[in-house]
Amino acid sequence: MTLSGVKPLKSLSVFLKSGFVLLTVALSFVFAAEIKEGVLSGMRIGALEVIPAIFPSLILSDYIYSAGLFDFKTARILFAKLFNLPENFCRPFILSSLFGFPVGAKCCAEEYANNKSIKQSCESAVCLCSNPSLAFCAFAVGLGIFDKISVGIILYFSMLISTVIAGMLLRLKEKEIEFPVYISGQSYDFSSSVKSAGLASLTVCSFISFFSAAIALIEQLGKSQYISAISACFFEVGNAAAKIHALNLSSIPILSFLGFALGYSGLSVILQARASLPNEIRLFKLHFFKLLEGIICAVLAPAFYYILILF
Repeated sequence: MTLSGVKPLKSLSVFLKSGFVLLTVALSFVFAAEIKEGVLSGMRIGALEVIPAIFPSLILSDYIYSAGLFDFKTARILFAKLFNLPENFCRPFILSSLFGFPVGAKCCAEEYANNKSIKQSCESAVCLCSNPSLAFCAFAVGLGIFDKISVGIILYFSMLISTVIAGMLLRLKEKEIEFPVYISGQSYDFSSSVKSAGLASLTVCSFISFFSAAIALIEQLGKSQYISAISACFFEVGNAAAKIHALNLSSIPILSFLGFALGYSGLSVILQARASLPNEIRLFKLHFFKLLEGIICAVLAPAFYYILILF
């Protein structure tokens, strides 16, 4: 492409972006009441469900990471061999599996700060460390939607297995890497941990409120519960669970819907990972990884549910 063609393309891009912004502003006036209710709904979810769940876990996970706990040699070796990633990322994977996002991304950022040579590996490790927590799956989804914690646990393990399967597929695309020396946890600073947990909690709630407003707007434009539920699956997992529950579907489709929502986790989780990581860590791979994980989980969740019923 010649340089003469660059300026018109840039002008077109600016024109389209400006048009999109103006359209959004116009819609925000037309549907001001619905957007306000969406923001309030997101704030209620954040204040009543998210902060009580993630604030203590962020402090606890920070202590576990800093104190060098959950450091199992066998687990580190297995992790490295299974995913062809440095052993450093084993504990971020374990902690993110227990405490959910944004713990995994924060821990991956710490590992990258300790060793700048593992940039490509960090981009892959973030894919494995960006899932909802066990508490969210068991209580918010299982107990809240099905009135059964066991269903949430089935969804949780379906999600984890989907992560492992997607991670092994990702491993095939990795180049041969030299594993850096394993670095243990750093000294623990309680004050810094509380401050960090508070900022992270507010960041998560901000994303939830924003996407709650976006989903409310889409719901008004689409005038369909199904469009609202599908869009929520791609935006924010907490709203997605509520919208899927409102569809009143039978077990197989609702489990598949929830499996995809939990596996993909939504654009909100990807942006939360972005907020926790330095700018040089690219998340291009994360989008495709989470989409693959969501598809796998949509198949595994109803399958595991009916296998357990039969036995």
